[in-house]
Amino acid sequence: MAFVEPEAVEVKLPSKGLLGYSEKVLIRPITGREEKIIASATGDTIESAVNRVLNRCIKEGPKAEELTEGDKSFLLVWLRINSYFPDYSVEIDCPACKKVFKKFIDLKKLPIKEIQVERLPLEIEIGGKKVDLSPLTAQEVEEVNNYRSQLAAQGRNFEDLYSVRYAYMIRAIDGKDVSLSEKIDFVEGLIGRELAKLRKAEKLLDHGIDFRQELKCPLCGKSFTANIPITLEFFLPTEFREE
Repeated sequence: MAFVEPEAVEVKLPSKGLLGYSEKVLIRPITGREEKIIASATGDTIESAVNRVLNRCIKEGPKAEELTEGDKSFLLVWLRINSYFPDYSVEIDCPACKKVFKKFIDLKKLPIKEIQVERLPLEIEIGGKKVDLSPLTAQEVEEVNNYRSQLAAQGRNFEDLYSVRYAYMIRAIDGKDVSLSEKIDFVEGLIGRELAKLRKAEKLLDHGIDFRQELKCPLCGKSFTANIPITLEFFLPTEFREE
């Protein structure tokens, strides 16, 4: 029997087309041809496997690496819902009783945040300079994560990533493109109220799926907020509620 590719549908992205690519993409569900890519991935190759799957499923639109972090998370959740089920089984660590419990998360109910600016880059004045900011692309997020590996190899503290992530968001300072090390020095030289302006700007640029959920532990009854983890069960579900 010949392979028949599923029909692609038009999906609107939460970045609203401000990143230089279209506001909409054409995307189709995952098939066995894509699932085998994920199934054969290891911890070191899972990110590249996810990108391959996205690139196969996006029929019109940017490459996975070109997407913002927010758009990529949005499309991955769309793929999970429309290829499999909206229910996602996760194990949650209760911060109160320190025990682990299972919970089904309805992915359709996760809030979707749209970017809150009208144009990019966003220009703000901090530290006496005009700074252009844009959200990180998926490729840049991977570079930041690689920087984490470099820090570990050098025996340095991961707190340095705080400055690195902000440095990657900076596209220009006073209209000039500067090196990553200069951007890091700039961020680390800011006083508290200037850093507050940077965080406020970051909030305006934030978009995609909000994975934070208000949960209640069934074992001790305590309520808390937790980030829903993305595990192999997200990509290769084995637990779901029958419709």
